[in-house]
Order: sequence, then C-alpha cells, then structure tokens
Amino acid sequence: MPSLRASPTPDPFLSAMRAGQPITDAFLIDVHAHIGWCHNMPRRHVDAASMLPVMDALGVDLACISSCLALGPDVRGGNQEVLEALTAYPDRFVGVAIVNPHYPDEVGPELERMFSRDGVGMIKVHPSFHAYPLDGPAYAPVWEFAERRQIPVLTHTWGEGRGFDHPFQAEAVARRHPRLSLILGHSGGSPAGVRACIEAAERTPNLYLDTGTSSMYRGVTELVVERLGPRRMLFGSDVTYTAHPPQVAKIAYARIPADDKREIFGMNLAGLLLQADVSLPVLDHLRSARFSS
Repeated sequence: MPSLRASPTPDPFLSAMRAGQPITDAFLIDVHAHIGWCHNMPRRHVDAASMLPVMDALGVDLACISSCLALGPDVRGGNQEVLEALTAYPDRFVGVAIVNPHYPDEVGPELERMFSRDGVGMIKVHPSFHAYPLDGPAYAPVWEFAERRQIPVLTHTWGEGRGFDHPFQAEAVARRHPRLSLILGHSGGSPAGVRACIEAAERTPNLYLDTGTSSMYRGVTELVVERLGPRRMLFGSDVTYTAHPPQVAKIAYARIPADDKREIFGMNLAGLLLQADVSLPVLDHLRSARFSS
C-alpha cells in the first residue's frame, strides 16, 4: 500500500464531497469524455446537454468530448457532433478530434478541418475499436500533426492490449516522438495495465496517465503519485460510459495532499492545452477567473 498521506490541514475537495457540494477550490477539466450513441454499449443521457447538470453539481468546469460515432463507423459525422456541441456550449466543452487509421488519405484533411474551429484542443485515437496497432505506420500523420502544433493526444490503453494498445506500444510511440504529449487513457485499465503504464511513464517523460476507468482499484491514485508525482496524472471520467461522481470522488478521497489533487483535477491538463497551437477562448476566460499558473 502506498505510504503517501494527506496534509493535516483541511482538504477542500474532501470537504466538498462529504457535504454534497460542488468543488470550487480548483479548476476541473475532464480529459476523457464522450457524447453520442455507441451500438454495443447502451447508455442513458448521452448528449452534451445531459452532462451539464452533473458537471455543475460536482464542480467540473470543462469536459473534453469525443464522439462515440467517430470511434465506430463514421469519423466525420461523429466529429461533426462534437463541433455542434461546441457551438451550443462553447464555455463548457473542449472538442476532441478522432481519426481512423484505415483511411489514411482522410486523416490530414479531417484534422485540419477540426482544428480550424475554435474550441477543438485534443486528438483521440482508439487502436482497439479501430483494430489497428497504436505503433503502426498509419498513425504517423497524427503524430506529425500533434508534434508540430503541440496538441495533446489521448489514446485508449488496456493491460492485455490484444496487440493494439498495450502501454508499452504507447511508450514506443512517445520515444519516437519526444515532443508529443501522449495521454494513456484509463491508465491501462486492468491491474496489469496500471503497472505497465507506470513503468512506461517512469521511462518516458512525455507520457501522462488518465484516471478514468470503470474499475476502481483501491490505492491506484496514491500509487501513481508516489511513483510518478502528481504532474503526470490527469483527471478523466470516461463519461458517458461511466458516471462522473465516482470518478471525481476517487481523486477527492485519495490520501494525497490537496495541492496534488489540484494539479490532477485540472492544472496539469490546462498546462498542456495552453501550450498547444489551438484556439481555446474558454481556457483564457476560465484561467483569468479561477486558474493561475
């Protein structure tokens, strides 16, 4: 069990959760959220509007959203859903562009289309859903685009990997592209995946771990902070596959200092987004209101 312990001073995150109040002492950005229907994972309340009441209740300022449709049969149509959500709620969401490596001629034009719009700030790849290995050559245009514009990329990772998205495949990509900020979705998912993500990130400074997963392993937040420090961990929820409350709670209740929680909840991701060559007016507004570097 990790030996880290919280500061004896009052923890505003823990206090807010116990009182059933939204967190107001930090800037919360969810790095990993989804909108839209997915054919093999039935869910309720899958549109952007339905996310807002829960986000408000918890104090989540922004969610980085990608489309489930884009993870499946229709990349352009799914990405368009994200653009429509940004138009409707420009102050609550950051757009995440998805590409499919099986259509290499469309990757560059789709990224240019998406990042010509205000509010789009990240790229997501899903090697498992698209059945293409993360370290395969068809992803080369993604890494080149992301490095050139310093855009963070979120990738699905899982412990067993099935040859598509093992954390060590992400490590190989990050080593070949040292200016790329690569975020390991779900922190590898399974216990073996969590261990692999930590090992890969210990060797590779441009890898980050996303906390969102449906499996809640006791002590994982503390373990990651102990091994990597708080600045390599990013708050993610995997909404709407999962629910926001337990994803916020596992950080709020973690036995780590409140300043570390503040980094994880939003400051780390804000730093990555603010260095990217993208147009994110919402971050400038929220930074002046609640975030200071």
